[in-house]
Amino acid sequence: MASSLGWVYVLENASLPNLVKVGFTTRKVEERLREISQAGVPHPYTLAYAAYVERPAHVERTLHHYLNKHRYRKEWFRCSPTEVHSALHACGIAPIEEKAKNSDLKAKILGSNKHYQEQLYQQSVEVSSSISKLEKEKNEYLLERERLIKSIDNLKSLVAKAQEELSGLQLAKRKHSLGGSIFSSYAESRRREAVEYTLKTRIANATSILDKSRNEMLQALGRIEQIDNQIVKVNSQRENLKKRKGLIQEKQTAFSVRLERSNGNLKQ
Repeated sequence: MASSLGWVYVLENASLPNLVKVGFTTRKVEERLREISQAGVPHPYTLAYAAYVERPAHVERTLHHYLNKHRYRKEWFRCSPTEVHSALHACGIAPIEEKAKNSDLKAKILGSNKHYQEQLYQQSVEVSSSISKLEKEKNEYLLERERLIKSIDNLKSLVAKAQEELSGLQLAKRKHSLGGSIFSSYAESRRREAVEYTLKTRIANATSILDKSRNEMLQALGRIEQIDNQIVKVNSQRENLKKRKGLIQEKQTAFSVRLERSNGNLKQ
């Protein structure tokens, strides 16, 4: 719609010192200026400042509300064009294009444009840096995950060997227990006791290795689950940052157009 864009203007009149008129138009601001100047005032109106904005009627109401303490009557305010410009930016309104008469206000607008441009650049740099950090963090998680998977494979092999050894030792112990006799000599009994002790010790060691390996494997699996959750979180953060970077780039593109227009007006 044509009315969705328009000019918010600040007019001055020599017959009304220290007062400015804040209004809006969806036509060319020069047309509105000529129209108002024909309203029978002793001196013609001069354009002190103008900003091309979206929803100009809404922006005008916002400025009137913000400047209410300076209101003289209706659209007239006891303030300077520079204060209106500051109010516009304080309300978070970014003009598409700006015009100004006063050289100090022109300098301020140019300064604000440069500052905003630097802010966008800094935001872009910070977001890019955050994305790089997240990529690095994700790669570290993936490397740790790969190491844990290899460790689990080794532990599985260790568990299988420990189980095999334990089964063999338990079988040997049962056979040894069945092979005894009440008529065995003292030396034979001592030998059997020594063998039995050795088998018990080896069984205990094999059981310990088996339990330890299983616990380490469970811990590794738990850590992998944590890492997978962290990777999901990192991916989500990265996507949000990429969207934010895209929005910043859109702002930078739009601002470049706005800057070219405003700088052209302000150099006149």
